[in-house]
Amino acid sequence: MIRETKLMIWDEASMSKKIAIEALNDLLKDLMDSIEIFGGKVVVFEGDFRQTLLVVRKGTKSEIISACLINSPIWDKLEKLNLIENMWPRLDPTIIEFLLKIGDGMI
Repeated sequence: MIRETKLMIWDEASMSKKIAIEALNDLLKDLMDSIEIFGGKVVVFEGDFRQTLLVVRKGTKSEIISACLINSPIWDKLEKLNLIENMWPRLDPTIIEFLLKIGDGMI
């Protein structure tokens, strides 16, 4: 089934440890007998990297940061798309500004 899959979506990838995503990359390369990233499959990683960091039990600040996807060698090979319009709070525009200020570290 994985070989026939055209698209994989990983929700909240920003809170996943880079080792798990690197393991998926290795698995797909092996299954597809390919040297391409993710075995040539389209993989969409969704998440807000301005939100909470992932959990590393009893980890230091540097260990937590090191475990993030953005510190993986895979990161530079990914195409990044930034979505800027928050769709769910359209009825209350003040919530959008509030959430963005939190994400930007202003609050």
